[in-house]
Amino acid sequence: MWRVLAVVAMVLVGVVQVLPGALAFVPSLSQRFYGVALGDETMSLLMRHRAVLLALVGVLLFAGAAIPSLRVAALATALASKLSYIALYAVGPEVTAEAARVARVDMITAPVLVGAAVALWLGTGR
Repeated sequence: MWRVLAVVAMVLVGVVQVLPGALAFVPSLSQRFYGVALGDETMSLLMRHRAVLLALVGVLLFAGAAIPSLRVAALATALASKLSYIALYAVGPEVTAEAARVARVDMITAPVLVGAAVALWLGTGR
């Protein structure tokens, strides 16, 4: 049962991670996701690259849900991604409401990932 809970948590957070990947193909979504317009090509490239990296973390979570040997790497990578954004948000200047929403989502999903890790640990019979 613990492993099932961990896998479900990984898939749910994976979905959250994959959604911003759409920005890689539709850069105009940056206004909706982050409250910023991509006025120049360099910023567009950087944000699209960020979108791809976020989607890759989501794909890694999906892979970890399906392949037990990838679970620790998937959870650690996803948690590092979320905690780094939260830390940057916490120490940085005020940002758009949309970017603050991203931090709040990460503040919700990071504990879900920790819960998944604990559930996996409990599922090993320790």
